[in-house]
Amino acid sequence: MASVLTCTTPKEGWALVGHFIGNLVPLIGLYGEVGEDEKEEGKNKRERVIYDSWTKLAGNLYMVVRRMKSNGHDEEAAKMQQLLDMVTDFNLTDREVRKAVIDKYEELDAVARGFTEELARLRAEHKLQ
Repeated sequence: MASVLTCTTPKEGWALVGHFIGNLVPLIGLYGEVGEDEKEEGKNKRERVIYDSWTKLAGNLYMVVRRMKSNGHDEEAAKMQQLLDMVTDFNLTDREVRKAVIDKYEELDAVARGFTEELARLRAEHKLQ
């Protein structure tokens, strides 16, 4: 599997983008929830996990965007840049922002969009929610 240092094709790039968004955005959301009686130590750990995950997400998306540009895939890089901009400009601890990032990813990546459409079709066919 390609990495952020070796990806050269849009297929590899989108697979990495999907991996990072699918793993780190929910993690940020999980740690973004504040407990009612959270102690200082817990708060510090939670904030550290959020910061580290957010930094990892932004850095890896940046690397993928740069790899796409350097390999002549400017259109795909521009799409990925939209996600990077959302990740860096908005507060990912906000549930609506996380949903918007994931929705935008599904809109931009044809494979993710196809998966979402097929899943909806199967749910409708089998009368599932």
